[in-house]
Amino acid sequence: MSKPASILSTSRRLSYHEANESSPLLLNAQQTPSYDGSTEGSSSLCVARLKRWPSIVALTALCGGIIGVLACGFIVPSYAVSYAQESAVLDLRSVAVDSFTDNGVKVRVKADVVIDAHRVKYWTVRTAGRLGAAIIGSVNVDNLNLNVRLPEYDNALLGTAQVPGMSISIRNGNTNHLDFIADTKPGDLETIRLLANDYMNGAVKNLKVFGEVGMTVHKGLIHFGIDNIRQDFIFKDAPALPPYEVTRLHVGEVSLDNNKVILANASAVIDNPYPFALSVPPLGFKVSLPGCDADSRIPLAVAASSRIDVRPNTAITADVSGFLQSLPADLTKVCPKTNLSPMDAFIGQYLHGQTAVVYITGDQSTVGKGDAPEWLLELLSSVTVPVPVPGHTFDNVIQSFSLSNVNIKLPTGDEDPDKITPLLSATVEAMIKLPKEIDLDFDITRLKVNSDVLYEDSPFGALIIKDWIPASSSRVPNAELLKVKGSVKDAPLDITDYDVFQVVLRKLLFGGGQAINLGINGTADADIVSGLGEFIIHNIPASGNITLGGLPLSDMPMPTLQDIAITESTETSMNLRISLEAQNPTPWEVYVPYSNVLIGTDGVTIGNGTMKDMYIKKGSNKIIVNAAWDPSRYSGKKGVKAGEELLGHYISGHNTSLTLSVHPDSFPAMPELSRALSSLSFTTPMPHIGAKDPNEPPKSFIESATMYLLSSTASFFLLNPLPHDSILINTLDGVAMYNGSPVGTIKSDYPFLIKAGNDGATTSPRLPVDWDAGSAGFEFLRRTLWGELELHAEAQVELKMGRMRMGVYYNGTKGVRAHVRP
Repeated sequence: MSKPASILSTSRRLSYHEANESSPLLLNAQQTPSYDGSTEGSSSLCVARLKRWPSIVALTALCGGIIGVLACGFIVPSYAVSYAQESAVLDLRSVAVDSFTDNGVKVRVKADVVIDAHRVKYWTVRTAGRLGAAIIGSVNVDNLNLNVRLPEYDNALLGTAQVPGMSISIRNGNTNHLDFIADTKPGDLETIRLLANDYMNGAVKNLKVFGEVGMTVHKGLIHFGIDNIRQDFIFKDAPALPPYEVTRLHVGEVSLDNNKVILANASAVIDNPYPFALSVPPLGFKVSLPGCDADSRIPLAVAASSRIDVRPNTAITADVSGFLQSLPADLTKVCPKTNLSPMDAFIGQYLHGQTAVVYITGDQSTVGKGDAPEWLLELLSSVTVPVPVPGHTFDNVIQSFSLSNVNIKLPTGDEDPDKITPLLSATVEAMIKLPKEIDLDFDITRLKVNSDVLYEDSPFGALIIKDWIPASSSRVPNAELLKVKGSVKDAPLDITDYDVFQVVLRKLLFGGGQAINLGINGTADADIVSGLGEFIIHNIPASGNITLGGLPLSDMPMPTLQDIAITESTETSMNLRISLEAQNPTPWEVYVPYSNVLIGTDGVTIGNGTMKDMYIKKGSNKIIVNAAWDPSRYSGKKGVKAGEELLGHYISGHNTSLTLSVHPDSFPAMPELSRALSSLSFTTPMPHIGAKDPNEPPKSFIESATMYLLSSTASFFLLNPLPHDSILINTLDGVAMYNGSPVGTIKSDYPFLIKAGNDGATTSPRLPVDWDAGSAGFEFLRRTLWGELELHAEAQVELKMGRMRMGVYYNGTKGVRAHVRP
């Protein structure tokens, strides 16, 4: 607040150089010649007159000076007015409201008035003023009346003040300590209301006012009146509402006339840099929110303040309570231009850390009636004050976020191009931290979500739930937490950064089962049911962390082979229909309408596998794989060799595995997903012959043999790993050994058929054997006549499955139980 520039205006305090005005203007009695009025002779008279001449001159000068001073001060009041206006400096120490009256306010003013002649611009005024002030010393001022007007509002009267009489020392450098009570009255209330509203709306930048003063000045028996002294002022950069801080807030629910209402109690500390003091009686207010239109207001609640004591330059403490009985329909009605309701806009600003605005208007029908004069209540009820409400950022408001019963559906490719995204279904459970100041009972019944999904602060997807999903909520006992649970059904999960998504998927699948943390950052719409009714809040900040449990593929049960059949074949390839049973112990589910992976072994691609309409749910799942065995097509001779080695190891009982790899065309409906995951691969063990589970012990391709010594032949009891398809053995070139010593060799180009596995084991025809008669192995065989021994067999076999021919090398991992017959 600026200080007056004179006794009627404000200025900064100056330093004062006190002039010495106490020196006498006349000689003292000892220095003045006597004059007794006696008559003498002419010569004596002449001499006496000559002696009295200086006294006469001095007396004449003194009288002239007094007359001049009086002329300047009393006869020529314009000089006095100019001198007073320019030399007087007012230092306002405090302004306090002493009491309210029926038509105004009694104000107690404490101020210092200092006379500084150096401030007077013109020499004649300054000199005359100092001379007159030195002689007169002080003056009495009575009947001081002040009118303040607004030139920009048709010179409307802002207010009047009557100041009681006082004595003021006018000598240069003197300080007057004033302490008086002035009787002030407001002027035109309509003009004051317009001014206040313009100020609150920011329309008042520089305020122009002028003051008109009338007074009576007297010294002794001399009186004169001064009227219409005018001083113009421009208050630049009108101060804003002082900042404040809410130190206490509690919002709860109470019963009023058998109805639920929301009661809010708050305490605030308001900065007060001004030298004003007053006691504000309890007052009532109406609280409104901005409506759809810029100039519309929606009444929301009523509030009341306690008595507020304001002290000069001291922070103000205010206690306010208010209650809300119901929500106006216009508050929750969507505005046509923004698709948001006024309540959405207000809460959105507050929750996003932006400054929202509420409007406060005096309410003379409630608190304050009888404690404050009618004119004050009328004025307050006609003024609307916009009060900024600082927003509150709700970072990490979601304490925890979990997904269960997760189901992901990949697109088929038949959808609208704009809708080709994975679809997420899940049960969402979030733990939301509530502000400790809010103690309300409410339930969230429906939700919408629009959120980015992030990994290590890098967004890679967007979860968009445009349609309402059912939800429920409940307060956690003894905690400031709200548990919200909702069911998501086929919500689009738009992948926006496949490179980051690939990293996430790798950690999920191959992270050893360790959980990963994802972030969400977006907004939610909530349908809320409370004691005030049902309403919707839009754009609630939704940010927090999602913890996803890893999928430990290495610890998951391997698929079991249920069936395998050759559906088509050529001389170099065959197509297989493989039926698998897979257990899914995780809470995740996925639907893949079409996918294709490459099949390889030891880094060499030998075929591919296609899965259609694959739905992996919790528990047991049946998976159909259409596999193409075509090593020469994918890897040429190297592929043929790798395929033959794999099959040889398989029928020999070795632990074998296949590597499944994603390639750029694995998911045709989502080529970007295919390219992002094209580096992903995982290896799965193959089940052994005759076993459905890779963990079951292997059975041998050659279950047993019978050796005929006299005929030098041998027959074999064989197990076909193909349940529906026979295998033709074209040629066989093998050797049998006992403890590393050859027993005999078999070379046969006599084709024989191994029947389908479902038809049981096959006994081969007797094949010719060339005994190694001189070996220790054969000698032990001969001694075991009519008995059994365990032999090790190796053989190069050319076989035919369907139309495809291939050569494999059999090298059994376990011995062949051989019966020895004559």
